[in-house]
Amino acid sequence: NYEKDITLDYLPLGKWSALRVKNAADSIREINIKALVNCIDQTVHSSGKVPLILDETENTDTFLAFQHTSVIEMKGLILKKGTIGIEGVREEMRKKLVEALKNGNTLLLRLTNSCPDLLNDYSSDEFFPTKAVLSCKTEEMEEDEEPKEQQATGFG
Repeated sequence: NYEKDITLDYLPLGKWSALRVKNAADSIREINIKALVNCIDQTVHSSGKVPLILDETENTDTFLAFQHTSVIEMKGLILKKGTIGIEGVREEMRKKLVEALKNGNTLLLRLTNSCPDLLNDYSSDEFFPTKAVLSCKTEEMEEDEEPKEQQATGFG
């Protein structure tokens, strides 16, 4: 169901999954959609880079919608920029970033068919620090470690 024949100049001929993940090693991996979350985690933890997910079928969007994901719809924000201004767009991006951090969600920058300049036009230290967001530094925690807030209040 998730496979189709794709013929593009820059891909070898053959049967390709509609879902391809480009990882930090500049290689493209074909994965099953059910392995997407593990593949994202593996890419982030092993290389500290954000994976680029190519999916023309939009199955990824549907799948991630049920996987604790906060979505920033960049195409919609580009269109809103004319009415709410760049500061309003950055504020909406900030709200989604805070939502993702607060709830432990994956942050999805859904580009659709847009190509925004995230590092220059949409980045701001006060609202959405793009370089910090895209530098995936991870820290392993011991499973029995409690966050300091829980230790101080006695909850947990």
